[in-house]
Amino acid sequence: MPSRNTKKKEIAVTPPGFKSKIGAVLRAYRKSAKLTQEQVAEMIGIAHYQVSRYERGLDAPSLWMLTKFAAVFEVTPLQLLKEILT
Repeated sequence: MPSRNTKKKEIAVTPPGFKSKIGAVLRAYRKSAKLTQEQVAEMIGIAHYQVSRYERGLDAPSLWMLTKFAAVFEVTPLQLLKEILT
């Protein structure tokens, strides 16, 4: 009889408060750029309510989406990530 793989798969878990931190950083950059959520959404190509969900920490944007935010705010993706991770 073949042996069964009893190892559990690791599941990526978002640390507590991480989505809120991302949201706070995105909101601060947006306000600093004097842009509305609607304007940012249009520039990125997503719905305005999704920008709101990111800013409120309900959803976490993908790395690809963070690069789009960085372009809108005229910073490098690395600058944006450093801000989120500090």
